[in-house]
Amino acid sequence: MPRLNNLRAVLFDFDGTLMPSLPLWLKAYQATLHNFGIDIPDDDVLRRCLFRDWEHVAAEFNVFTAEQLQAQLAIGLKQAFAEAALFPLAEDVLKHCREHGLRVALVTSSPRALVVDVIGRLLIHELFDYVVCGDDVKNYKPHPEPVLAALASFNLDPHEAIMIGDSHVDILAAKRPVRVPPCSCMKITAGFIAPQSCERRVRIISSRTMRNCHSCWDCRS
Repeated sequence: MPRLNNLRAVLFDFDGTLMPSLPLWLKAYQATLHNFGIDIPDDDVLRRCLFRDWEHVAAEFNVFTAEQLQAQLAIGLKQAFAEAALFPLAEDVLKHCREHGLRVALVTSSPRALVVDVIGRLLIHELFDYVVCGDDVKNYKPHPEPVLAALASFNLDPHEAIMIGDSHVDILAAKRPVRVPPCSCMKITAGFIAPQSCERRVRIISSRTMRNCHSCWDCRS
C-alpha cells in the first residue's frame, strides 16, 4: 500500500467504485441508441461509447450530433439511475474517512445533473466536501484535470491525497506527471469495467464490496 502518514484527502470515483452502475449506463445507452435506430450488443456499447466524449461518440456513429446524444442520454440516465444503489459498505467508507479528519471528494466523468440527483436521493451528498463532474472540466479522466481540480479546492498537493477508483482511467488520472509527486491510488475490482493492467506500483485491491477500503489503511495516525 502507499504510505499514508501524510494523507489529508481521499478522492473517490463514482461509477463502479461507490455503486455498481455499469448495467444502468448500458441500459441508458441502449435506449438512446435505439431511439436513433441503432441496436448493437452491450460489448459494442462498452467499446464505442464509454470513456469517450460526446463528440467522439457522435462521430463514431455519424447519425446524431453530440448535442442530440447528450440530451437523449440524459433522459435515459435519469430513468435508469432511478434503480441506483450503493455497494455494501460504501457509505461506511465515506463516513470512516470523514470521522478521521480526511477531506472527501467525488471525482467523476458522469454528468453533474445525474450525480447530484443520485447522491442526493441516496442521502450521501453531505459526505462530500467537493464534487467535480464531467461537465465541470474540459478534459475527462484519464487526464489529470479533474483530480487537480479537487486538489486545488482543498489547497493540497497530489502526494497528500489518495485516489480510489475501479478502472485504469482513475489510476492514470492520479498518476499522470504533473511536475510534483503524484497522488497515491488504490484500484478496486468488480466495479464498472473489468480490471486492466496498470503501473506495477499500484496495488490491486480485490473485493466485490467496499470492505477492503474500510480496513486496508489505518487512519488513526
